[in-house]
Amino acid sequence: AIVLPKVGLDDFDSYHEMSDWGMDIFKVGNSLGIGSIGMFIQNRVKMVAETDSVTCAILAEGPIWAHIQTKYFGWKVGDKEFDLVSNLSIAGGSRMTRHNVEISNGAPNLCTGFAKHEDCELLKPAESNENGWQYLGYWGKQSLAGDNLGIAVFYRQEDLIDLTEDNVNHIVVLQPKKGKVDYYFLAAWEQEPGGIKTMAKFQQYLENLKMRLNHPIEIEISD
Repeated sequence: AIVLPKVGLDDFDSYHEMSDWGMDIFKVGNSLGIGSIGMFIQNRVKMVAETDSVTCAILAEGPIWAHIQTKYFGWKVGDKEFDLVSNLSIAGGSRMTRHNVEISNGAPNLCTGFAKHEDCELLKPAESNENGWQYLGYWGKQSLAGDNLGIAVFYRQEDLIDLTEDNVNHIVVLQPKKGKVDYYFLAAWEQEPGGIKTMAKFQQYLENLKMRLNHPIEIEISD
């Protein structure tokens, strides 16, 4: 059912409490949340906030594929302005959202990442310097339900400028190529159907996704 119009009406914070539809389990605050886009300038994340205008379009909303496009015009970063196009898409049955981003005006970088929480483990691949898809993951009791949640960002090693952090974020800084960059982000909550309940299984899940991304299925059509 469509529940969003009913959420938080009686008690603003009620969406953080378990209901028939579930609950909001992740506190974002002023962080990147999970997979938001920004620019890393003077050792801080500049979020997409101050713009001239914004447009949004739903390009696909079927059960197999969903795709939303948002255009930000005149994003102000310091004394410069950028136009940014965000394409977020997800396949049915997948935890992974793909973010294809285009930016104008020779942007020096784009960054993404996720919020930091206490007593959580940062996860990286055993082989993290080879080209192709890599990941930065995070596991621990960062759910507002007080249980385990795994989150991750997948990026291409050849796009990577730096893996860094600030007070509230673990940050992946990426180099746009011809004004374009793309990455994936995901979350896996232990209470979801078929939920992942241990850090070891979550990291194995990330390793399996990495292998699939780096070895996509190839289809050949012959006469």
